[in-house]
Amino acid sequence: MLYMIVERFEADAQEVVRERFQKHGRLLPRGVEYVDSWVTVDGRNCYQLMTAESESLLQLWISRWSDVVRLNYFEVVPSSAFWEKRPSG
Repeated sequence: MLYMIVERFEADAQEVVRERFQKHGRLLPRGVEYVDSWVTVDGRNCYQLMTAESESLLQLWISRWSDVVRLNYFEVVPSSAFWEKRPSG
């Protein structure tokens, strides 16, 4: 499954996030893979595209960051796949 992750950094958490990432990496459990990410120019929000074998594995990854980052996620599909499944007319 493909997920769009929306991260909002808690106040003054950027340095904590940086240090944790430098020390431990993304802290991904087996079955969750990072695809790509984008950060707003003010550094307060990050949008990540991830794959996960299950939602519970994604939630495990989220639990490893939830003390410093507020995370929401949405299961997504490529727009072409979405539109192919829609009835026409």
